[in-house]
Amino acid sequence: MAQIPKVPIINNDVDININEEKIETIAESTDADLDYSELIESLQHFKENPININTASSDELHKLTLLNNNQIENLINYIANFGQLKTVYELMTIDGFNYDIIFKILPFIVVEDIKTKTSYKVTDILKYGRQKLLLRYEDVPEMQLGYSPIADSVLAKSPNQRYLGSSPKLLMKYSFAYSDKIKLGVTASKDAGEEFFKGSQKNGFDFYSAYFEIKNFGIIKSLIIGDYKLQFGQGLTLNTGISFGKTPDAANIRRNTNSISPNSSTNAGSFMRGVATTLSIQHIDVSLFFSTKKIDANITATDTLTQEALYVSSLQQTGYHRTPGEIADKNAINELMYGYHINYKNKNLRIGTTAYSIQYSADINRTILPYNQFEFMGKANANMGIDYTYHLTGITFFGEAAISTNGHYAYLSGLQANLDNLLSFSCIYRDYQKDYQNLKSNAFGESSLNANEKGIYLGVNTNITSKITISAYCDYYKFPWLKYRVDQPSNGTEYLVKATYIPSSKTNIYFLYKVKNATINSSEATISNYTDNTSHNTYKLNITYIVHSNISLKNQVEIVNYKAGELYNHNGFLLCEDISYHFIKIPLVISVRYAIFDTYSYYERIYSYESDVLYGFSIPSYYYKGNRFCMLIKYKINKNIDSWIKYAVTFYSGQTSIGTALDMIQGDTKSNIKIQFIIKL
Repeated sequence: MAQIPKVPIINNDVDININEEKIETIAESTDADLDYSELIESLQHFKENPININTASSDELHKLTLLNNNQIENLINYIANFGQLKTVYELMTIDGFNYDIIFKILPFIVVEDIKTKTSYKVTDILKYGRQKLLLRYEDVPEMQLGYSPIADSVLAKSPNQRYLGSSPKLLMKYSFAYSDKIKLGVTASKDAGEEFFKGSQKNGFDFYSAYFEIKNFGIIKSLIIGDYKLQFGQGLTLNTGISFGKTPDAANIRRNTNSISPNSSTNAGSFMRGVATTLSIQHIDVSLFFSTKKIDANITATDTLTQEALYVSSLQQTGYHRTPGEIADKNAINELMYGYHINYKNKNLRIGTTAYSIQYSADINRTILPYNQFEFMGKANANMGIDYTYHLTGITFFGEAAISTNGHYAYLSGLQANLDNLLSFSCIYRDYQKDYQNLKSNAFGESSLNANEKGIYLGVNTNITSKITISAYCDYYKFPWLKYRVDQPSNGTEYLVKATYIPSSKTNIYFLYKVKNATINSSEATISNYTDNTSHNTYKLNITYIVHSNISLKNQVEIVNYKAGELYNHNGFLLCEDISYHFIKIPLVISVRYAIFDTYSYYERIYSYESDVLYGFSIPSYYYKGNRFCMLIKYKINKNIDSWIKYAVTFYSGQTSIGTALDMIQGDTKSNIKIQFIIKL
């Protein structure tokens, strides 16, 4: 039988490179400071509690996010027909598995005989439960405008000119896990600029979150009390988590989860708070959820007697409470939400229906502009949808249709085909009406609102040889109505080609080309309806090489070109060198990056993931001209305590200031320091 060469292990943390490019695509599409930890927490859990693939269900394997539906079905059918796997090498005999796939899943799986079920005895829970405490400190040493001295008289007239709190950003997470049966966790965070144990934050941290979860207890598949996320179908009716959209893994675009899951991230606007449960009875899963919580909003009118908010102009999602203005928006109104998801599944078919109602304690009364006149306004909305997945040999059909209270709809449908070990193909069509209103959707698409969009996406992954793979996609879409900064109906296209060459288990080389064509209001326009066609081209070469069992190198070259109209045409580039050294005799890992970048403006900015503390993410955008140095040190103090220290500094050539508004730094240098401890109790 073919032997799988062992891959040198450089770092004991989760291999973030698995999702590195996918996370970069999310960062490119939003300026929000997101907590991406939820995207790797399941991988970290599986690394600490590997899945026994001899007994794993389809749902458990889908949660890995590393296998497609065809690979999972082939694995389950193989075990059913030929019995349990004896070694991991036996995966090579199953259709859909190759060296690359097996390398990716190796840290998260085991091949073992069936064991007895885990009990729920209190003594076993206390004895075998694992506790973990995470502590993180982060700060920008340079003086930012929001923390600089200001005369009391000036501040009294304009109180929002300065932050009320200190600059450090703090995070604390506690978690307890008993196998995959019982989990509980507490998260507390303070953003930079927020007060801490004083003023508006006398209770310490600005943000608190907690949950308790029990799984596989009788008919209870999952029960969560506290904060949680919901992800059903393709996310068109209901999805409150972070999801990947278009990525270099071009053929794997179908959403695989129908679940409720605990929330341990610090993304303030996306989670639910209350109780949620999934009951499993033979082929039917019934998920019920109830949530009520205070949310941030910009109040425009209050009741003169009760001082309760009557109208708000917008809902705030940042979670920042640094200035008097932001504090005034904190917990301004109440959000009540309840609903269900019912899912039927057999060997080949999965069909579900989702419905929920959402109610606010004040009317959302936006300033109506031409582009936003169809967005939700009022106090209550409801959404209902039907989703399906049908699996034939090598082909999976999937889709979802949803409708909102106003009677307008959105739907998507697609297929994913794995023709053989060499070729996989995907196609997805979406049609989201401009009037479709949903504040909790997150489905595949170009626009974050899942409204005012039609498009078709085609993707393909192919193995040219055992060492060369190519993935590519094309996406054609149009917006039938106006958009923010686009004063006329418009359309766009996006193409990507990625070629990967893996000559050995120590070397990985890929080249990526991506072009995105879109429309935006012209900066030269003196009247509305004057738009420019834009084109954003990206060329990226990435080489990763494991020099020795304890040394790895990564080289990255990226070139961009941005055109807008007939006059704007500029280039930019990024050169990165990463080195990681794992000491043999001491539990120490040092990772270093040096980067040089040069772009004409912010439009040519380049995003690149860099090494960070576990569960932390750094995806800086490189723009203007300069260089960046970053060092990450991980040291295992003892078997129960891991520590990280990260220092990063960026030098901007020719810049007299960095950043905008209250985050502005006078000078040409911006640095960042991050310290983290994880203590296993």
